[in-house]
Amino acid sequence: MDEKTKSDRQRISDHLSEIIYIVPGLEDIFKEWLLGLLESFPNGNYATQDELDELGVELSSNSCFWNSQKVTIKRPEYLYYEGFAMNDDITESMHHAFNVLDNEVKDFSALIYYPERYYRYHGINIPLDFILELHAFDNISGIIAENPNYIPFYPVLHKYFYYQQGKSIEEYNQYVIDDKTVFF
Repeated sequence: MDEKTKSDRQRISDHLSEIIYIVPGLEDIFKEWLLGLLESFPNGNYATQDELDELGVELSSNSCFWNSQKVTIKRPEYLYYEGFAMNDDITESMHHAFNVLDNEVKDFSALIYYPERYYRYHGINIPLDFILELHAFDNISGIIAENPNYIPFYPVLHKYFYYQQGKSIEEYNQYVIDDKTVFF
């Protein structure tokens, strides 16, 4: 592991609760789980406009999570990763989603947000089956029907963690609702 990757992982560990929401009481378990599964891509490779055109996916200007999930749903060989994007120009980690194809980062959202910036990426592969199960649950539960502005493509890292701890999607959503925690 190179020095930049070590430094990035330490910054993630030190500031995790400032970067992303963690279910109360599970902070230490979440951090151990995350750091144990985190894959690092020190040489980030942005996608090109030609690649995006070939995929035929329309990007949203307000959600790397939505963009990356849409790419994976349409083309499963582009794996969905969620984690962090970092560079030397910013002092904090950015909770971010991106795709990986053949072990290379394809950050389609960077085409919109920061086409001139270069990032190092750290993330966890979240399987397509899990993403589709979440979207099916949301549709069945009536969340989409009750809120016409709802975008079903949201960060899923927290839900995947909870699922990996043996909880069902229904249990996780109930916990969040009962605790009046905002969906993330």
